[in-house]
Amino acid sequence: MACGVVPPFISEIASQRVRGAAGASFQLVLTIGILVAQFIGMPFIAGTCRGWGWGLSIVFLLPFFGLFLLILLPNSPTQLIAKYNNEEQAENDLKHLRGTNDVHADLETIRQQIREQSGSGGSESLSILQILKTPRYRWPMLTTVVLQLSQAMSGINAVFFYSSKMFEKARIPNHFIPYANLGTGLINVLASIASLSLIEKAGRRAVIVYPMVIMAIVFGLLTVNNFIDKMERNETEFQSRGQILDHFQKTELIECLRQHRDILAKHKLYGTGTTGSLVEKELQIPVTKFESGPLGGDQQLGAKITSRALDILIFFIDTLDSHPHTADVQALLRLAQVYGIVCATTAATVDFLLSSPKMNEPHVRKIQTGQTLKPK
Repeated sequence: MACGVVPPFISEIASQRVRGAAGASFQLVLTIGILVAQFIGMPFIAGTCRGWGWGLSIVFLLPFFGLFLLILLPNSPTQLIAKYNNEEQAENDLKHLRGTNDVHADLETIRQQIREQSGSGGSESLSILQILKTPRYRWPMLTTVVLQLSQAMSGINAVFFYSSKMFEKARIPNHFIPYANLGTGLINVLASIASLSLIEKAGRRAVIVYPMVIMAIVFGLLTVNNFIDKMERNETEFQSRGQILDHFQKTELIECLRQHRDILAKHKLYGTGTTGSLVEKELQIPVTKFESGPLGGDQQLGAKITSRALDILIFFIDTLDSHPHTADVQALLRLAQVYGIVCATTAATVDFLLSSPKMNEPHVRKIQTGQTLKPK
């Protein structure tokens, strides 16, 4: 309520000469309040598990004492004349506000503004739809809405709300983050102070347009930089993780197969990429080598399954992580299931499978269509 009532009130009681700075002072006081709240929230004051209640009590006490100061608050001269037609009280309040008895020029300015509003139908109540249909009011309203949206979407609220997370991701030590948050509040206050002088010297439009252009450019650069950084980070993390897992799984696979070398030597073996070459080298057993899995090796294995050339599939996978050809691997495992291929995806399942007595016995398997297949 205060944010909606105070700015118009300030605009009505301020003189034409300082109206812009007076309106900006409301934002300055808001930023000072934010800075004070951040200071109270410091760990050595009230920013602890036990002290946060004292911080809230201060937030309560300040508005409470402010209620008593409202007694000294004068009425709006504009409202006194426009709504109550009480020029005498308006003149007295203007003398009190201006600190001088010569307020005739200000009174005449107020009268002129009221006459203009009355002459343009200022007392007529219009709906939002009527305002949008009237060219006289349409663009001022749209301008106001766009400016409010620009302020809301500038990211200022997100910066203050997520500032701790941002500084944490920037690898600032945790004990320095409260001071960094305090720094953002201080910068906010300094920017508001600068706007007090700029708004009268450079004009309202310049203070709105040029900072908004700079803000848009900076946000664009930050977005591009964040996108590039995220892509590079994801690619680096994925490659590093993939290399580590791939190396670990191949090492585990070789150690597992080495224990069953004699059994494997009795069968025709197929392998994809470097895995096939590694098995052949370490176990000294001939291996028919296909392309690397992501480059078509998985499809070559699938072709062997459909041509009834494979009866067992040994494929170590990490179900908790992804790799470049996850989709191909899943398709290969589904194909093996359809054709009744026995699959081993861990060292334990390999041990059970290769040490099973059925390894030395003929067997018959069925595909899901019901067709019986005899092993070749």
